[in-house]
Amino acid sequence: MRILMLALVVLLSPAASPMAAAHTSDHSCIRFVQPGQRWILDRGVRESPTLASLADALCGTDVIAYVQVDLTMRHNLAGSCGLFAAAPHNRYLIIRLSSRLPNGLDRIATLSHELEHALQIGRAGWVRTPADVLLLQRLLSPHAAHSIAAERVEAATRQEIAGVGGSRLAR
Repeated sequence: MRILMLALVVLLSPAASPMAAAHTSDHSCIRFVQPGQRWILDRGVRESPTLASLADALCGTDVIAYVQVDLTMRHNLAGSCGLFAAAPHNRYLIIRLSSRLPNGLDRIATLSHELEHALQIGRAGWVRTPADVLLLQRLLSPHAAHSIAAERVEAATRQEIAGVGGSRLAR
């Protein structure tokens, strides 16, 4: 019962409402550690309605996400998302994308996947520590090793981009 109540709090929190996800075309809540890599978000928003929707919704929360293309990630990871600080009015996340991803399509799709995780955190205002992130993961995916929602948005983003000219990105 407690898990059900927590899930309802997450889903019905004010940050999850359509009004909280007001359109912010500059997506200033998503910042790139390497400014030259911002093309991943810009092109993704332009070519994928799924990614654009995630970015808009995330910027309607108190989350500020820093994205880093990381040379040091383990070879079996495409990306990761984690909380690194919480202040009274904002929570700060780091999204890491593997530098080993072979092409632009993979980087954009992985960003979409990680933005879904960031949005899950953003909608759960009670998540203030890394331990809270782990609890949220268990609540959202009690019988799975990973979030099905994140897998779905990654697949949708891949499909949308492939329809817009993904062959250019796959190089």
